[in-house]
Amino acid sequence: MQTMSIAMVLVGLGALEAGLVGALLPAHDRLGAVLALVAGAGVGVIGLALGAAGGATPEGWVFLVASAAGFLTVSAVLGIVWRRAARDQSGSGDDRAATRSSTRQSVR
Repeated sequence: MQTMSIAMVLVGLGALEAGLVGALLPAHDRLGAVLALVAGAGVGVIGLALGAAGGATPEGWVFLVASAAGFLTVSAVLGIVWRRAARDQSGSGDDRAATRSSTRQSVR
């Protein structure tokens, strides 16, 4: 496979991963999946900008490294979101889950 093809696969896998995790998250935590994509895209753009400034590396490799960094960022942020949602569901940690449910009840 060419480097550009692998890079595009990584971009697609990041989007797929965010979509699947977002579908499995409770409704009030789904925005975290979107924010993971934003963070991954930001890291990818930074990687492209730094790679373009260097000029010594072929563009395909720059795109591959930027895509890999973006994919890893999406995965890391989704892991954080998933753990936080699980913690909120189990009731351990702080009172955010209780606060959310009491706020929703008062709004209704």
